Amino acid sequence: MKEKIYSNWLKISAVIVIIGIILDIGVALTGMSQFTVTESYMDYIFAAIVSVGLLSFSIIALVAGILQGKFYGYKLGELLTFDGVKKRINLRRYIGTSLIQIILGVVLLSLYFRVSCVNTMICLLVATIFSAGCMAYSVFDIMVDDESVYRILENGYESFIEKDFNKNGKISYHVNTLTNTLIESCKELNLDQMERICTLYAVLIRAVERKEDISWEQAKFVDTRLQQVSCNISTEFGYSKMIKQIVQMFESVTKYDYWKEDLYLKPILEIKYYDNEKLEKNDYINQILSICVMKEYTDGVITDNEWKKILHMYFYVLIKNELATSESKYQMLSKYLGELLFFSRSCEDGKLLVEEEVALDILKYILNTDNIEEQEKLYKLFLRNIYVKNLYNKDMHYSLFLSMIFQLIYYYAYSEREVRTEEYRKRIRNLLNVTIRDNTIAGLKTSFLLETNLKNILQSFQYRVPEDISVVDTFEASADYVFAKEKIWTKEFNIKFLFMLYCQYYDLDGDYFEPSDYLNWKEFTEKEKGRILKRLNTFFDEKTGLLQQAFIKECRQLGELYNHNYDIMNIEQDRIYKWIHNKQRELVDEKLEGSEPDEARTLDLKKITEYLNNTMQRNKIFGWKPEDKMDFYIKYSKITAIMHYSGETDIIHEKTVASFVETYGQEALNWFIKNKCLKLSISYDEKGIDRVLTILKKTDYSMRNFSYTADLALAEYTESEQYKSLREKESAIKMHRMNGINEHIYGKIDDFCYKFVVSKAKMKNLTEQECLNELERCGKYKEFYYVEGVLLDKMRAMACIRRRYYAYEFDFELYIKFDPKDIVWVCQEGEYGCW
Repeated sequence: MKEKIYSNWLKISAVIVIIGIILDIGVALTGMSQFTVTESYMDYIFAAIVSVGLLSFSIIALVAGILQGKFYGYKLGELLTFDGVKKRINLRRYIGTSLIQIILGVVLLSLYFRVSCVNTMICLLVATIFSAGCMAYSVFDIMVDDESVYRILENGYESFIEKDFNKNGKISYHVNTLTNTLIESCKELNLDQMERICTLYAVLIRAVERKEDISWEQAKFVDTRLQQVSCNISTEFGYSKMIKQIVQMFESVTKYDYWKEDLYLKPILEIKYYDNEKLEKNDYINQILSICVMKEYTDGVITDNEWKKILHMYFYVLIKNELATSESKYQMLSKYLGELLFFSRSCEDGKLLVEEEVALDILKYILNTDNIEEQEKLYKLFLRNIYVKNLYNKDMHYSLFLSMIFQLIYYYAYSEREVRTEEYRKRIRNLLNVTIRDNTIAGLKTSFLLETNLKNILQSFQYRVPEDISVVDTFEASADYVFAKEKIWTKEFNIKFLFMLYCQYYDLDGDYFEPSDYLNWKEFTEKEKGRILKRLNTFFDEKTGLLQQAFIKECRQLGELYNHNYDIMNIEQDRIYKWIHNKQRELVDEKLEGSEPDEARTLDLKKITEYLNNTMQRNKIFGWKPEDKMDFYIKYSKITAIMHYSGETDIIHEKTVASFVETYGQEALNWFIKNKCLKLSISYDEKGIDRVLTILKKTDYSMRNFSYTADLALAEYTESEQYKSLREKESAIKMHRMNGINEHIYGKIDDFCYKFVVSKAKMKNLTEQECLNELERCGKYKEFYYVEGVLLDKMRAMACIRRRYYAYEFDFELYIKFDPKDIVWVCQEGEYGCW
C-alpha cells in the first residue's frame, strides 16, 4: 500500500487540488461556508506553498550528494533510471510540479479578492506537502534501506541491462561491475551479498543469451569472467557452494549451457599451481565426491558425465602439480584414491558407479605413464585402496569393476602389440609382482585380489557378454604416430577373456560348471548364442577336440596374474568341447524343426534383371547401359553354380543368380576384349614409346583406363621428344575408371556399352550325391561333420546342407554395341597371351 502511494504521488497531489476546486465551487454556488479567513491567512498559506516548493531544490541537492555512492557495483544515480524508481523519484517531474504549484499559488492569491479560493489554496498546500514528503521518504529509503535498494535493483535489472545492451552495447561494463563486486564480497566473506550478486548475474547471462548479435569475443569475455567468479566462490565458500551458485545462474540458459562444465572444472584446474599451503587449504576431495548427494545431481542438472570429468580432472591436476612437494602431493593422492575407491553406493545391476568408471580411467593412466617411479607409486596406492576400502564388498558392480581391471591389465601386459613395445609390456607384468607392505597390510599382490574374487568376476560377465558396458570404448590403446590400428578390445576379446577365466577357475576349483552358468544364457537370442559358441569353438583344435596350444599359452600368461600354474587336463578339455557342440546342436535342432528346404522352381527373370541393374549401377560399372538396343550378342547356356548361404544370410534366389550373372558376364566381356578386339603389344623402352605413339596418331581414341606414360619404367625417357609427344597425345584422351574391365584399353567412347540379359534361370535342390560331396569338403571329427563350425552327425549335417546349399542353372546373353575394331587392349611383351 505504501509503495503504491509513493509511486502515484503526482496523481494523488492532483486529486487533492481538484477536491479543493470542487469545494470552492460548492461555496460559490450555495453561499454556505464553515469559516471565513482573513487576507493575512491567505498570505501565510501562500508563503507555506512557496517554502515547501523551494524545498524541492534542497532535496535535489541531497540526492546529488548520494548519487555517487555505489550499491553492488552500480552508482545510485544509475538506479534512478529504473522504471520502478522513476515512479517514486523523478527529479525532473518533481521540479516541474513544484514550480507549477508555486505558480498556481500566485494565481490563487491574486484571485482571492474576486472569487472564493480558500479551499483550493489549502488543498494546494496539502498537495505540495504530500509531494515533498513522498519524495523525501523515497530518498531516505535509498540512503538507509539496503533491502529496498536491492529490491529495486532486482526488479528493474533485466530491463535496465537490455536497454543498455541495445542502445550502447555495454556488455563488458555490466560483466565487470558484477564480477568485481562479487570478488570483493568473497574476500569479505559476505555470503548474503555474494548470493544476491549471483542472482543478478543469472539475469545478466539470460540477457547475453537473448542478444542475437553478440560477437564471439564478447561471449568469450563473459565466460572468462565467470571462471574468475567460480574460482573465487570455491576458494572462499567451498566447491559445493560454487556448484549450487553456477547451477542457479544457468537455470534458464540453453545457448551457453555448455559453459557450466568449464566453470565446474576451472577451480580444479587452478590446483595445478598450488603450493603445499594452498593445496591443504583448498582441499575439495570430500566436496567433489559428495556431489552425488547434492540435489542438483539427483535432479539431473549435474550429469554423470560432468561429475566424471570433475573427478578425473582432480586426479590429473594433482599429478601434474609441480609446486607442491612430492610428499604433500602423494598424501593428497592417497587420500583422494582412498575416498574415490570406497564404493559404498549401490547401483543398478550391470552398471558401474561413476566413481568406478573414473577409477578405470585412472588405472589406464597409470598403465600408460612413462614415469616408472610415478607408475609404481600410483599402482601401489590404487591396489591398496581397492583392497582395504572394499574388503567386504560383494556387490555385483564391484565384481564387474574388478573384471575390467584385470582385463585391462592383461590387455596391456600381453595383448596390445601394435602400439606397445615388448619392453613396455614387460614393465606392466613387473607391476603385478609389486608387493604392498605397511602397518595394516603384511603383503598384498594383484594376484590375491584376483584369486579371492575369481568366481564373482566370472559371474559379472553376464553383464558384459554379449554386449559390453560403454566405458570400455576408451580402453583401446593408441599412439600419436598411428592413424589406424587393429581393434583388439572387441566383443570377441570379451568372450575370449571370459573363457580364459573360466578355464582358470575350472582348473583351480576342480568342480565342473558349464560356461552358461556364468551368463544369462536363457535371455540371449539364438544369434547371440550362436556367435558365442562359435567364438568358443575357435579355441579348440578341430582334429583333436583339445584346446589349441596358442590358447593354452595365453591361459598360462593369465595364470601369472595370480601365480597359478595353469594345467587343465585333456579329459576336462574334452568335456568343455562336447558342451559347446551339444549347445550348438540344440540351436541347429531348433532351426531345423521350424524350417524346410526351398522347393525347386523357375526363377523370376524380371526380379533377376532388377537386382542385376541395381548392383551394376551401384558399383558404377563403366559402359553398363541395359536400356540401349544392341544387336550383337554371345549366348552362354546352362551355366551351373552351387551357393552356400552361411550363418544368418537371407536366402533370395533371384538376387543370388543376379550376382552369378554379374561375375560370369564380366568374365565373358573381358574374354571378348582379349580375343575379339585389337591387341597392342608394348614394351617400356623407346621402341614401345614409338609403337604406342604411332597407334594413337593413326586413331581417334577418346577413352582409356590407364596411363602408359605414367609408368615409372619410362622415367629415363621423360626428356625425349617422342615421350613428350606421346604424353601430350595420351593426355588428350580422357581417363575413365572402368570397373568390371580388367584389361588396359584405349578405345572410342561413343558406342562403348554392353549389357547382360538373362533368358532362363531355375533353382534346384542338391542331389544326395551333391550333398555328400559338400559334406566331405566341410571336414570331419570322428563320426561328426563340421558344418559352419558345428560338429553334427550325418543326419543333421545333411539336413543343414539341404537348407543352406542350393544349385542354380541359368542362360544369359552378352550384348555388345561397340565395334571390336574400336577397342585396343594393351599387354606387355612376354606376358601370357601377348606376343
